[in-house]
Amino acid sequence: MCRPVRGVAWAESRGGEPVDNLLTTARASATQSPESLWAACVDLLYRGGALGPGAFALLSSAHPSGYDNGALVIVLPSDFHVQWIESHNKDDILRALEVVAGARVPLRLTTGTAPVETPAVPEPDMLPPPAVGFLNDAFTFDSFVVGKSNELAHAACVTVAKNPGTYYNPLFIYGGTGLGKTHLLHAIGHLLMRHHPGATVRYVSSEDFTNDLVSAIYQNTPHEFRKRYRSLKLLLIDDIHFIARKDSMQEEFFHTFNTLHRKKSQIVITSDRPPHETKLEQRLISRFESGLIADIQPPEFETRAAILYKKTAMMGLSCPPEVMTFIINNASRNVRQIEGCLVRLAAHAALGKDLDLAEAKRILADIIQSTPATVSVEEIIRATASATGLQAGALTSKRRTMQIAQARQVAMYLTRSLTSLSTTDIGRYFGGRDHSTVIHACAQVRHLMETRAGIKSLVETLEETLRNTR
Repeated sequence: MCRPVRGVAWAESRGGEPVDNLLTTARASATQSPESLWAACVDLLYRGGALGPGAFALLSSAHPSGYDNGALVIVLPSDFHVQWIESHNKDDILRALEVVAGARVPLRLTTGTAPVETPAVPEPDMLPPPAVGFLNDAFTFDSFVVGKSNELAHAACVTVAKNPGTYYNPLFIYGGTGLGKTHLLHAIGHLLMRHHPGATVRYVSSEDFTNDLVSAIYQNTPHEFRKRYRSLKLLLIDDIHFIARKDSMQEEFFHTFNTLHRKKSQIVITSDRPPHETKLEQRLISRFESGLIADIQPPEFETRAAILYKKTAMMGLSCPPEVMTFIINNASRNVRQIEGCLVRLAAHAALGKDLDLAEAKRILADIIQSTPATVSVEEIIRATASATGLQAGALTSKRRTMQIAQARQVAMYLTRSLTSLSTTDIGRYFGGRDHSTVIHACAQVRHLMETRAGIKSLVETLEETLRNTR
């Protein structure tokens, strides 16, 4: 595998300084001491664009103190710092260390006293085997909060982890950003390895898959690439939609998929949209649709509350009840928004300042108030009924005449577009219908908008009217 090529591809994607300049400076400044290696790594991350100011501030509080069985040990001031970096920055750090050292350098984050032994950076052929796809230790099923918005996806993931290749193969999980798809992929890897010791597992993003293939082509070693991917017991691939319109990537993944499926190896894939909306080749879409497709919706109130209380406990953060309620009611887009609120409050608490609701609103203003105000479902139903000549009650009734059913589907589509409600919650507003009915309604309206100008005009007019009422 061509380490420098992979490092360059990663660095280029960050949009920082020119890659050649970064690598020259980083390698020149990295000697064999852990201090200089770490300093060069952080410098590469920051100037390469992989770290924002907040993450850079967190890493500035870290210091290296030696090696432990070949792993670079980094000491941090608190468990919160360790958990945050494990969840958000560790993959980038590992790749930056690889670029700087010219070989894989394992990493251990700790808050305790680290070893003082400082041998030279291991030579590439002396390094221990790489972590299996960089599985994140913080992403397990134990740390995943299950609610109505994600219970099907969670149950399916547990099943395939315990019985790989037997049920739901492939398993395709889709949902918006920050809803837990990556967390579930890592959790599958951890649980499968616990139940099947020695199983070969690989977690990659579609970007990593692309970089590995490019590296193999550059090195003229496609056979090594295929052996690496087609001998797995479990392949976890994140954000598959990013290989759309990349013909060579889709071709390679198609044959990798077929080989693994034929061997009854488990394949789990995530995307931000269902298979038929990914713009991938039809032969891939048909294979994805042959397994189980599970969606993850934005967390409803109860799940947001459970996530918030669990994460505050993990961080050792104490918030007044009214602050917790404010976050639960307003941080509704995804789990990362909730995490962002807690990180901001934790930083405030570290300064020793008191926290009340007014102060919390001020601190979180740019996170929560940046969320656009949404219309209510009642407003959407009234506007749609008026535009289609119906009574509002007809759209939530059990009646299924063509006119009512179509208006109801339009209202469901608008509710999905203009609010943060999950499909389960939307179904409740429309006469207790289940989430699959809502998904079908949204797909049907999208199809009608493409084929019928009248429906397209109706939906766009209603959408503009409702947005302008805010």
